[in-house]
Amino acid sequence: MVGDSSSWSTALVKISPYTFSAIGIAIAIGVSVLGDS
Repeated sequence: MVGDSSSWSTALVKISPYTFSAIGIAIAIGVSVLGDS
């Protein structure tokens, strides 16, 4: 169980920067589309 926990936290640490950047890009696209229309 402890091994699963640490691998989950490692996976989250590795994935979250990409997740945050993807969310940021999606927000930027949404804002630019709304601004254009």
